[in-house]
Amino acid sequence: MNSLGQIVRLDCKNKEHSEIAASLHFKLLPNSTYAQLGDTFMREFVYDKLIKERLIQCDFFWCEGEYVGLIVYSEHSSTFIMNQAKKHYFIFLIYLILKCLIQNPFRLRTVFKMIKESTKRSSVENIENVEKIGQFLSFGVLRSHSTLKDMTTGMRISQLLFENMNNYFRKKNIKKFALLVNKQNKSALRFYYAHGGYIRADFDQNTYELGFNLS
Repeated sequence: MNSLGQIVRLDCKNKEHSEIAASLHFKLLPNSTYAQLGDTFMREFVYDKLIKERLIQCDFFWCEGEYVGLIVYSEHSSTFIMNQAKKHYFIFLIYLILKCLIQNPFRLRTVFKMIKESTKRSSVENIENVEKIGQFLSFGVLRSHSTLKDMTTGMRISQLLFENMNNYFRKKNIKKFALLVNKQNKSALRFYYAHGGYIRADFDQNTYELGFNLS
């Protein structure tokens, strides 16, 4: 708890949390792959099944009576997450993707994009296979609250969420983590560079893979 509010871990037993996460994700990251697959995919799979299997973690920031930010991350590699998802939820995942496509056939392109990204990241991880690298998956704070600062630390909500994730990785003895970011997202790049991020790989023509080292 701080002067601004508090960080709240998504509780998979609380159905409302899955709905809040999906809604916030769509508001903050409408162009992300998960958002383009629709509310159902996020609510019933990403912020429900993946959370229950502890394949990903999701934290909210509660401020002034509402949830205003979220951050999603994982101690597991993309390969592990993908393999576990297929192992436990393959039929459900196929059903859900078909349901999403029936709702909007244009999502087929997004499905291919998701498969391509997962396959490429898995290939890179298999080649490296040197040390455990955490995954920084999604992140955002509502514009209305993005400049508010905690009186005690002087940190903004984005910084509080980011540091909380870092502490999680440290407890898991994870020394590095990575994320994908659009090359045109200048504000995000400035934030990540200011917090120790560096270009780890030129993922594709539109995307950088950034790396972070934890001390």
